[in-house]
Amino acid sequence: MYFASNSVRTARCPDRGYQRGLVINSGFVMLARGKGECLMSYMTQVNMAGWMPVAMVEYALEQQVLRVVTRMRQHFIERERQIAAAAASRVFSIQDEPGPA
Repeated sequence: MYFASNSVRTARCPDRGYQRGLVINSGFVMLARGKGECLMSYMTQVNMAGWMPVAMVEYALEQQVLRVVTRMRQHFIERERQIAAAAASRVFSIQDEPGPA
């Protein structure tokens, strides 16, 4: 599975007079490793639009990755639950149908 993104301008994030960095390229590659496991690589290319201490940049990137991975994990767990519930409701509806008279 592959995900790719970059920065966009949007009214949902208005300019408030601060210097904003620019995500030039960002993305993930996920490879299945077994049942319930995957190997995920994260790549990002950012123009910070100014100077920031290296420790601050590293911390921000680490937090970003952790937030994204956590949200993705929650999404896949919820999606798996939805699929299982839908499959179970189909099985029950088939079993509840009357047989031939």
